Amino acid sequence: MLQGLLPQWLDYALSENTAAAMLRGLQGLSARWGELIATAQAVMGVYQDLPMSHIESLYDEHNILPLIAASRILDTASHASADLPEADRQYLAIAAAVAFAMYGNFPSATAVVRRLVPTVPLDSPSLAVILATAAPAHLGEMLASCPSDLPEKIYMERLQAFLTTGEVNRIEGIRAAFITCLLAAPTSFEGALLRSARLCLEHLFRLSVARTLHEQGSLLPAAYILQLIDSGVRVLLPPQFKAITQHRLLTSSANGLVALPTSTGKTLLGELCLMTALQQHAGVVCYLAPYVALGTQVARALEEHVPRSFGYVACLAVFVRILS
Repeated sequence: MLQGLLPQWLDYALSENTAAAMLRGLQGLSARWGELIATAQAVMGVYQDLPMSHIESLYDEHNILPLIAASRILDTASHASADLPEADRQYLAIAAAVAFAMYGNFPSATAVVRRLVPTVPLDSPSLAVILATAAPAHLGEMLASCPSDLPEKIYMERLQAFLTTGEVNRIEGIRAAFITCLLAAPTSFEGALLRSARLCLEHLFRLSVARTLHEQGSLLPAAYILQLIDSGVRVLLPPQFKAITQHRLLTSSANGLVALPTSTGKTLLGELCLMTALQQHAGVVCYLAPYVALGTQVARALEEHVPRSFGYVACLAVFVRILS
C-alpha cells in the first residue's frame, strides 16, 4: 500500500544494503552518504503524511519495509565509522530514533537515544519533545531538562500522565499540546522531525501498556498493572499489541501458540498469561525456559513486576531461579 507512494527512483533496499556495506568497509557497494541519507528522508516524508486512521497498518511488517530501511540507514550514518562530522552524526542519530519510533520500534529508538544523550546538549525544549516522543523511556530525563511553563513542558507532562494511567480522555489534550510544540519549533530541522514524531505519538496512544491492559486485560489485577508501569514497562511492541488485541491472548481460555522473532516481546506475553491464569483459577503456573539465563531473566522480571501481596508468584520466581 504505502510502498506504492514512494518515488520510482527510490531503491530503499539497495540503499540500506549499501550503507551497511560501507559501514563494514566491504568492497563492492558504495555511494555518497548524502544520497543514502536523502533516500531515508524521502521515506520518512512519505510516512509522516499517513492518515492517522491507517496507523495500525504499520503493524504489518510488509507495510514498513521502507521505514525499517530508512531507520537503519540513518542509524548507520550516525556512527563514528561513517566518518561524517560529529554534529551531523548527532542530527542523524536523532532522525534515526524518530524513524525507528515511526513504526512502533521504541526499544531501538531508545537504544539510539541512550547512546546520544550523553553527547548532545539538551538546551532546546523542542529537541526534548522529539526525544521524549521517540523514546518515552527518557521522558523523565527530558522533562527535567525543560524549564517550567513552556508549551514543551506541558506537552511532556500530559504525555507522562497518559502513559501512567492510559486514560483516553487525555489524548486530545496531548495532541493539541503537541501541535503547539510543532508550531513553535525554532529550526526547520526540529520542525521536520516533529512532523514525523507526530506518527510516533499516535503509536504511543495505541501501544500504551496502561491503556491496552486496562481495556483488554480485564482479568489482570490493577495492582500488577500499576507496578508493571512503575517498573518502566509503558509501551508494547506491535506484535505484543496484536497478540493481545487481535488474537485475544489474555481473554481466551483456549490453548495458544505464539511464534515471534527474537526480541519482540514473547517473555512479557508469557508473564501476562501467567498472571491472567492465576486470577482465573487458584493453582500453580509454570514458565519453562530452555536456558539458565532466560530462566533467571524471567524470575527477575516477575520479582520486579509482581506486587508483594502476590507472594505465591514471588515464591515461584525464586523457585525458578533455584532450579536454574
